[in-house]
Amino acid sequence: MNALQNNRWHSTEYPDNILKAGYIEWKYFNFTAPGCSGIFVYLMIDPLNIIGIGGGRIISRVFTPDGIFGGSQKFPASSIHPSKKDARIKIGKNEIKIDETVYNIRGKINTVEWNLQYVPAVPAIQGVSDLSLDPLNLEKASWFIQMPKAKVRGVIKVNEKEININTLGYSDANWGTMIPLISQFNWAQYNDEEISVVVGEIQNLEIAGRKINHWREAYITYGEEKVIFAENNFIIEHLRWRPIPDTKIKIPYITKMEGENDKYKISLTLETKIADPLYFKMPLSFPIKPAVVEQTTLFRGDLFKKENGKITPLHFINGDGFKEYSFRDVSINNQIKTGILI
Repeated sequence: MNALQNNRWHSTEYPDNILKAGYIEWKYFNFTAPGCSGIFVYLMIDPLNIIGIGGGRIISRVFTPDGIFGGSQKFPASSIHPSKKDARIKIGKNEIKIDETVYNIRGKINTVEWNLQYVPAVPAIQGVSDLSLDPLNLEKASWFIQMPKAKVRGVIKVNEKEININTLGYSDANWGTMIPLISQFNWAQYNDEEISVVVGEIQNLEIAGRKINHWREAYITYGEEKVIFAENNFIIEHLRWRPIPDTKIKIPYITKMEGENDKYKISLTLETKIADPLYFKMPLSFPIKPAVVEQTTLFRGDLFKKENGKITPLHFINGDGFKEYSFRDVSINNQIKTGILI
């Protein structure tokens, strides 16, 4: 099976039963450039509309010194036209097209419009497949990293102002029957011309600081070398927390990530620059809102090579990327003051 087939849309492969109420699938794209970074997400949720929130979503968020632009728009199931063979999709007038291994994405939400080409720069990575962490084995979560690093070219418009994009980006896919009231995750991603860093962590319980039912891995692509730090040789530690602006909800804004195996060692400090919460809409009577905080992030650290008893610095990391942190908003006030509702 080739990489394009791995990144097909999967909703029809899951049985049409009550668990499909928790089905969610998305293709995520981002880019980082001086003075302007962005994310674009093509998403479907609750395809049978069991809990009344089913349909498609398009998310665009562009981060600039002047603020965050874009938003989220909901589309009925009749407006969603996904491929069963690859990542092609049309959601209203927004679409993903494929030319061999090149992805072309376009769309418009509020004052943000995009027409971008993603060309893979390093091989794809299979993250997890049908991972389940809940005690009853009800969840089935999959993660495929189509483009750990991509060359991104094209044009975006923000408030009718054109911005030419020629930079590095990233694309992945998630799908499955997930239970957002149980599981939480951390994710981080960084690219420069020489290295690609992708980190994923999922857990569903934490008791007295101990993580229960847990999965974590980091993937480093450096030149022709692919380095994996698995759970037993990689840590994620949130060192400092602060509230999201205009809320009382605290998120980690300084995070340490360290890994070591027989050949390599990595040490990173991640500092949040802009935090943008994305809230998942639930039925009106439900008091809890699962949320993912998208964060533009400054990465600092080093990749080291271990050889002949010596540890030698191999690559210095100092630049912008993205990270995400999920949480459950249990505040009584359901008004969204910061971020967007999906």
